[in-house]
Amino acid sequence: MSGSEIWLLTISVGLLYLFYRVVLKTPENVAGRTQLGVAHIEPPSDRTSSALVASDASSLQEIVSGLTEFYSTSAHPEALLNHPRFQEGVELLNQSGSSSKDFIAHYHGNSAVAACLALEAYARRSDVEDIRERILANINIVVPWIRYFALRALNARTPPDERVLSRVLAKIDASWKNPWGTEFLGEFIKVRLDGGEALDFRTELHRIPEDQAQFIQELVEGLKGESATRLLAEFNTWRSTRNDLEFLNSIGRIWNLSEIPEGDPIVENEALLTQVAFVQAVLVNDRRRSVLLVGESGVGKSTIVRALGKQLHECGWMIFEAGHTELVAGKVFIGELEERFRKLLYHLGGKRKILWYIPNFHAISWAGRHQHSSTSALDYFLPHLEQGEIAVLGETQPLAYEKLVQSKPRCQTALEVYRIHPLCEHTTLELARQWVRHFATADRPELASEKTLQEAWQLTQQFLSDKAAPGNLLQFLKLTRGRLFPTGADHRAVITTNELIFDIDTVDRSPGQYP
Repeated sequence: MSGSEIWLLTISVGLLYLFYRVVLKTPENVAGRTQLGVAHIEPPSDRTSSALVASDASSLQEIVSGLTEFYSTSAHPEALLNHPRFQEGVELLNQSGSSSKDFIAHYHGNSAVAACLALEAYARRSDVEDIRERILANINIVVPWIRYFALRALNARTPPDERVLSRVLAKIDASWKNPWGTEFLGEFIKVRLDGGEALDFRTELHRIPEDQAQFIQELVEGLKGESATRLLAEFNTWRSTRNDLEFLNSIGRIWNLSEIPEGDPIVENEALLTQVAFVQAVLVNDRRRSVLLVGESGVGKSTIVRALGKQLHECGWMIFEAGHTELVAGKVFIGELEERFRKLLYHLGGKRKILWYIPNFHAISWAGRHQHSSTSALDYFLPHLEQGEIAVLGETQPLAYEKLVQSKPRCQTALEVYRIHPLCEHTTLELARQWVRHFATADRPELASEKTLQEAWQLTQQFLSDKAAPGNLLQFLKLTRGRLFPTGADHRAVITTNELIFDIDTVDRSPGQYP
């Protein structure tokens, strides 16, 4: 035989094998791709013969054994679905009266073929116990072919007016990020949407991480049709407003209602309410504009932030706190910081109601700089502050602010600068009286007398002149009260001049007591 004849023979054998694999061994090429829709069958008739039950079990095992090789070489789960022996096995399971317990046993068993048979049999039955939650619980740990039949079962056993799509999408994990997983989920989404189901973003989906949300969006983007286009628009809107708490807490912290403990009240006054109202109006405007509070230590910057946080929380806003140390913590390699900044910008922007609170705002002007880059965190976020893409509330002191605008002049226009001045003696003492009245009880109507407050003011002027009013006086009183009333102490005691004098030395040695 010549070389050309050998070559032609080889080609002929290859074509015959290809014809066998494509045409004869994968029935879906003849019948076409099937949909996830499954026709229900009538409940099986009663069977009382134990011999028949044993015979069914033996026959099922023969079917499973006979399909094992075909299963391992099949190109798609629909090839298995359309195989006559597979259909025979499904019918056998249902006609023998298999229960939900039997189906779950096969689903959790060692045979993938038996699991696929059980799921398909369950999909065609309407008279057995609901096991959808148990199917969904294990859907991420089974092999791809079983996942396909699990989705078929979930679709078949869930009416169009009952929502299952959100539960499935919230359950899936990274193991679905492959061609098979993408195809199966895409078909499942399309079938549910075409059947009239609407995706509910208010349920399980709000807890999914961002990478899973991105994967779902990619799935939806690959679908065609009016329902898919509408879903994609709704999904994009939802993503632009959802808050990824896990990511934000990995960098800083999210405030909650317990940020203002009962024992540390905010003493409201006309000046404070005016300042809070101004800052809130700037931050929640249609065109966002960030605010920088500038004032000496003690003038009440932190008090304004806390009062504003409480107001915004009641309006549906979230307060995220992260300073310069949190921004760079744990990032040592080139490119890591930039990636963190990029993600943080995404999670704070869009239509999200998140206020980023930055203590010591001036410090982010050098955070993130290193020997290979002079770009700081402020350089990265400043253009986005100018465009109003994120809402930031920072605080700093006058000297630090002057140095900041010298090095970063754009801060003067990118931020709404709000200067806070110290209060006068009269207003400060009135705030102290309000603070004292907050702790009045039947056993102790007056925590501190008027004379004590006057002497406390004189002590702050003499020994705490580096702190501004009203913080110097209020924090002085809070420190003394905290010493007098530890947990379980006698709450009938009062603050006296002698107690204040006792604490003067402590205060003088602890400048950190007064923010």
